[in-house]
Amino acid sequence: MPELNSNIQTLVLCSALALSLSENGTLSSGQLFSKGFAPLEEYCNELLHELVSNNLISITNTQLAITHVEVNKISLTEFILQTSSQIKKLLLESKDSFTELRSLRREVTRCECIEYAYFYGEKCNLDLKNVRHTNPKLILLAMELNGDKINALLWRAIKNSARRYEEIGSTVEFDEITTEAFETFIKYKRIGINFDGYRRPASLHSSKLADILDLYLLPSKSTSQSKTTR
Repeated sequence: MPELNSNIQTLVLCSALALSLSENGTLSSGQLFSKGFAPLEEYCNELLHELVSNNLISITNTQLAITHVEVNKISLTEFILQTSSQIKKLLLESKDSFTELRSLRREVTRCECIEYAYFYGEKCNLDLKNVRHTNPKLILLAMELNGDKINALLWRAIKNSARRYEEIGSTVEFDEITTEAFETFIKYKRIGINFDGYRRPASLHSSKLADILDLYLLPSKSTSQSKTTR
């Protein structure tokens, strides 16, 4: 298989997409989100557009397929294994590759936190408006905190908004939620308060993209344990 792209982020996207496809390497474009490619349907469509623009996937008769799997007549399993080898090679060759993957992971984390906000917003009868993963305050929070802690701050802001807007079905600007979450974090930081994070509920499944990123970014528990016992 020829080199897909020297960009490690693109390789990871293709690898995550491959895990979402059926055995024959195709998928209805409408099924991309439901198959768990990435969090948030809007984000899935954004990534899909990026891959199509780079001629890395094709869509024919609503069927989505990875271009290189079709062109080179290799199986989906071979594609995943070879892409993984390329990713590992780039990680060994350059520290910048880790930086790029961490940047993509923060983007995915923001989308996961939005899923969390939607989930608890619905429970509190709040309709979140103008929700974007490019929200500036959400970006800043993701640069400083892990997803669980951002969830805790969003949960607090959503609960407070629910008290302010007691009418059922109230609409709240997402920026209002992230502004309160960000201000709470700054207040905690100034007075030295540490706080627990809130894990996503089980009904919000991890995406294939998050799984692939964590595969390469998180330390192996077996490796850590072996180092400890030596």
